[in-house]
Amino acid sequence: ITSHEDAGPLTGANLDTADNFVDTDLSMIFTADGTTISTGTGVELFNEASKTLSLGGDNLDLAGNFDNNGTLTVTTETINIGGNWDNDAAGVFTPGTGTVIFDGTAAQMITSNSDPFTNVRNSNTAATVTLTDNFSAAGTFTNDASATTSLDGNNFSITSTFSNDGTIQLQ
Repeated sequence: ITSHEDAGPLTGANLDTADNFVDTDLSMIFTADGTTISTGTGVELFNEASKTLSLGGDNLDLAGNFDNNGTLTVTTETINIGGNWDNDAAGVFTPGTGTVIFDGTAAQMITSNSDPFTNVRNSNTAATVTLTDNFSAAGTFTNDASATTSLDGNNFSITSTFSNDGTIQLQ
């Protein structure tokens, strides 16, 4: 759960400071090295309602799910996600010019709740990445070789560049 007590957003720098306390229990949950925030295997990143997570130059590497009930602000960073992306109805995703890469090894789901992405890549070649609602990306959508994206009957809108070397399932 991302949470903080002050009025500002929780940033990568805050998490890097917390990680520098060398608490072995904490490193099982996440690590931060000043350039990338990584979660442990099976750890879900939950951004609670009314809270802001601002990456602030740090990339995000999530081994598990992301559940956004607050605000996630990305400028140019890359988010790798091995689990499901759930942008709750109350959640706000501000993608900047960043890229979200779905790189899991099991089935993944994307719930955007109408918040658009900018750049998206499906590099999950082991299982299908499925849209649970309408999806849009203002930049580039790339479906890697041997990757499968299922639209599951949802609208799919790419404003700029669409690259498909894998499989796109409509239903």
